[in-house]
Amino acid sequence: MPKPLKPPEKRRGRTRSQKPKHETHRPVGFTRTGTGHLIVEAGLDRNARLSLLVDSGASHTVLAASSRALADVDLSALETAEAKAAGGEMPPVRMIRLGTLRIGAWRFRGVTAAIMELGTTMERLGTTIDGILGQDVLARHGLSLDLGAGKIAFTSRLPRASSRRPRCAHFSAALNIKSEKLIEVEVRAQAKSPIAGLLDLGAAQTLANGAGVAYLGGRLLPADPKRPPPRGMGADERLLDVQRAVVAPFAIGGLKFPSRALIVADLPVFRILGYENRPVVLLGLDLFEDKRLTINFKTRRLTITLPQPGRRKMIRCSKPMESNHVA
Repeated sequence: MPKPLKPPEKRRGRTRSQKPKHETHRPVGFTRTGTGHLIVEAGLDRNARLSLLVDSGASHTVLAASSRALADVDLSALETAEAKAAGGEMPPVRMIRLGTLRIGAWRFRGVTAAIMELGTTMERLGTTIDGILGQDVLARHGLSLDLGAGKIAFTSRLPRASSRRPRCAHFSAALNIKSEKLIEVEVRAQAKSPIAGLLDLGAAQTLANGAGVAYLGGRLLPADPKRPPPRGMGADERLLDVQRAVVAPFAIGGLKFPSRALIVADLPVFRILGYENRPVVLLGLDLFEDKRLTINFKTRRLTITLPQPGRRKMIRCSKPMESNHVA
């Protein structure tokens, strides 16, 4: 007589093959504005559809005062909080607790958003937005941003390995998450001691303060009399006078970036954040075009993945490349 089969033993927690739900969702597409900024579509509760600017330099999510999501909200009854922006200190802003924010298959509950006037920001972007998607949402699970494919996912998973490609295009760097939720990574030039680089996905162009340009061996570019002087703008919509400079090559996580032009500005917010007398670089989207960025907020690692040469797909690999690769 055959022995009865034993029922499978129940194990507590997840098995090795199981993954959190947020790691199995498909990436969602984003659009680019004429200025190069990233816009992602989101849903709020059941009906409202929102267009949000992706900005890892914003500690909190923001809703535009003109957003249709606030049509039935009594703004005068909301609490206020202090805020900081590139232009320095700001007047207190109204805060609102949102319902369920949906981006693709991801759900974010209990998000508190600041309410701000974003009219000037929309003019410079050349499009209408409902707000800004800040670090309070981006850092919940992890962030994978594929600029070459135009996809975003809220996960810290890297591209899966492939035995057919023994050389890997992953370059990893340690992160320091500041109290203001800013993402700080080391930037190194030549054999010098590293300086702070702030990863700002809401900045279309890379920017450095005067000390940062000096550290990178930069030189200021002369003003073009045929063109108006460049202007920058922070989240508070103040216009800022900036200059342009060309800097020498530098490296992040072993990946070398060639000499390039960037913006120079001693932003008031650098003083507020403690960088007034220190060299600092604000790492913008232009630095990572066609690359994939993966941020693991638990292990505090930034991984930069290079695209496969001649193709738009990312390299899938298993072993790290030498540390002197050039982007």
